[in-house]
Amino acid sequence: MKNNPDLKQMSGKQLFEYYTGKKSQYSIIVQMLVYSTQDIEKAYEILERCERENKKPFPFYPGIGRDARISEDELNSFEYIGDIIDGEMYLVPSDWLIKNNLIKTLE
Repeated sequence: MKNNPDLKQMSGKQLFEYYTGKKSQYSIIVQMLVYSTQDIEKAYEILERCERENKKPFPFYPGIGRDARISEDELNSFEYIGDIIDGEMYLVPSDWLIKNNLIKTLE
């Protein structure tokens, strides 16, 4: 059985390297954090918060597919991180992503 690392004990830089080293959709989202914050250190801090607070960065593209179903009130309840190409990045509870079938399980 493979040993999984204790992500809550990792620094933001270690988390960034861990997630971007994987081949997954989440890897791309983690890379987009740098673009949305325009600051690698801020991206590291957000990744640490994600592990502590059980949240995930979420790219939102208004009016496109799955994101058209998200209400304005719901969107306003999320923490805005920054702009991305054609959208915005938010910090959202992992439970919400699972409940809304936007991710299957936590990575």
